[in-house]
Amino acid sequence: MHQLLTKRIEIPWPEIPWAKVGRGVMILLSVAVAAIVLYILTAPPILKACMKAQIRQSQHVQWPRFYAPLLLGLEDDSPVIHAPFRWYFNTVWGCGITFFSDNPIGGE
Repeated sequence: MHQLLTKRIEIPWPEIPWAKVGRGVMILLSVAVAAIVLYILTAPPILKACMKAQIRQSQHVQWPRFYAPLLLGLEDDSPVIHAPFRWYFNTVWGCGITFFSDNPIGGE
């Protein structure tokens, strides 16, 4: 074989700055956690204001679609998820959300 065909070709891979990558990942995770916490903490006052406005206008109460994932946690049967959401929405903010698990109509 020809000498050029048998020569090993070395590809110079760039050095990855793992310290900067780790710092960037930590910043991204911190921002995501802060956004999720703000999303959860601001839900009750927004939902409460929405409910009051719709009741004042004699409309059927419709939840903002932006908070649909959070409302799934309220409807969940798991006590780990349902209990803290229920406490935060009804006790802390006084939203007055009635759950079917409370047996509000014809309860035993």
